[in-house]
Amino acid sequence: MTVALSITAVCWSQDAPLFYPQISSLDHMLALTRTRSQAGTTALELLELVALGRTSAVPPGAETQVGLPPGELQTPFFADPGVRQRAINNLGRCGMPEALEFLKNLKPADLSEDKSRIFWTTARVALKTSLLDRIEDPQAKTQFLMSTLAEEGDGRTSVAFWAGGQLCDRGGTAALPLIRRSLKNTWSGARGDEAAAYCEARMQVIARDPDRVRALGSVLTVDDGTATAELAQWAVSQLELMHTPQADAELDRFANELDRLPQGSPQRSRFWIARELVRDLRAKQPK
Repeated sequence: MTVALSITAVCWSQDAPLFYPQISSLDHMLALTRTRSQAGTTALELLELVALGRTSAVPPGAETQVGLPPGELQTPFFADPGVRQRAINNLGRCGMPEALEFLKNLKPADLSEDKSRIFWTTARVALKTSLLDRIEDPQAKTQFLMSTLAEEGDGRTSVAFWAGGQLCDRGGTAALPLIRRSLKNTWSGARGDEAAAYCEARMQVIARDPDRVRALGSVLTVDDGTATAELAQWAVSQLELMHTPQADAELDRFANELDRLPQGSPQRSRFWIARELVRDLRAKQPK
């Protein structure tokens, strides 16, 4: 299956090996923003500067406050489009009111070197992500996403792609007809059918158990010969986004199960990428 309708998949695709250290630094700063500390406030300011392409304005000593070497953010790698997109995405995910205000007030002209408007479209998704995270009622979240998808017309925008992916990840089966129409407008023929099938498969996983951690964990078992590698990678990313002890324990349980398998076993090979995702995600968490 080649189509993965989720913003998480898009984010992971930006983790090119060349920029892995920069992505890791940005994710470290994201984790710091959630500590609601002075270091977290500094991390937010630095994420904003990377997003804007203004790392030359980093205040002296700011990088040291977030655990980075002095001058790190001024290296050319942090001006790479994929790295800047990750910074924008992280602003949408951090949950800080200041980040929401930053995204609300952001204008296309604020984003340097954006002739293709790639940073602006990323910022639109980040704003929607931040707004969605502030909605507590699950049904209201689904309605917000369905309205967003409908507002985007034929489904070919980045915001529509994000909204559709979120609906698939949440298991809102009532939205499936709307998602199918959007996917058919985006991809014709077999590719659209494939994307719709992947969406429905994710919805079916979420429907397995009212406890989301248990539902996602049901995919992450070496004894289940039906789970695809793609669904396992998706389940890992979804558990990571939850940031709860229960979700972390499920990830560790899966990783430990895989580590106990013999080298070269079919299950170990099938879930190798998912295992590496777990290893990487757990390594990024603050100690």
